[in-house]
Amino acid sequence: MTHEEIQQLAALDAISAASPEEAAELRRHLATCDDCRRVADEMNESAALLALGVDPVAPPATVKQNVMRSLPRRERAPVLQWWMAAAAAVFLVLWLWSSVQTREAREEIARLRADREKLSSIVAVMSSSKVLHLAGQEIAPRSSANVFLDPAQRRAFVFLHNLPPNPGDKSYQLWVIRADQVKPQSAGVFTVDANGNASLVVQNLPVDTNIKALAVTLEPRGGVPAPTGQKYLVGS
Repeated sequence: MTHEEIQQLAALDAISAASPEEAAELRRHLATCDDCRRVADEMNESAALLALGVDPVAPPATVKQNVMRSLPRRERAPVLQWWMAAAAAVFLVLWLWSSVQTREAREEIARLRADREKLSSIVAVMSSSKVLHLAGQEIAPRSSANVFLDPAQRRAFVFLHNLPPNPGDKSYQLWVIRADQVKPQSAGVFTVDANGNASLVVQNLPVDTNIKALAVTLEPRGGVPAPTGQKYLVGS
């Protein structure tokens, strides 16, 4: 397999969607390839951020049992079913406990079912999407990003790692460099947490064949119409 194929396989393995044979092939390659091993580690972190990117809440002991008992069972591969159950439990418990004082339990369960379906659709996209890797530039060599493209919906899930903290008067800005246009297109602004990590969903992307490259710059707070700052991340 090529390095690109291995990195695509790492995206599947991060959400436990790789077959045993694919997982074995991935492990063999990662044992001798530092670059792909680093990408695989970032894929695993991205998957964890997707499911666990909320602060923990301590609800009553009966909440999780009652909610999980009310939801229909689905047939899934054993490992993927465990991963989805853990992620769904976080969403279910958090949403129910945050609004149980103001809403009827039946209405809240319906909302939680919708959240679970949304999470399932995101996982499905990540397991079949095209993955782009953005590399840190001279100003931030340890930084990186993984971009999961969903061409059918013209959107992308972006997970950024190890960026330097942005000052309060600055924002990071993601840019799409199109093959059919000279001017870069803004895809959103964001700030990073204390560890230099961030995630965002980009909507209304150009068709994937028109995406020549992606880049991240540091700009005045709120973003600018055209990039002015130094490039921190670049990927094509």
